[in-house]
Amino acid sequence: MWQVKEGMAQVVAIPQDPVGALRGILKGKGPTFEEFLADRNAERQRERELEADEERRWRTYSTRQR
Repeated sequence: MWQVKEGMAQVVAIPQDPVGALRGILKGKGPTFEEFLADRNAERQRERELEADEERRWRTYSTRQR
């Protein structure tokens, strides 16, 4: 493919299988699946704790005598 950019002609090679050529390009970048899963599980635990705290507050509030 030819393209003109900033007054210069550039030749860009396009592989026959562009999707296949990108396979593995992100390998080693970002968190591993195990790290992602550990982060997600920790987040779920925090959400459960917040929900439990909120439920306790509502129960305390609704059972107070006026």
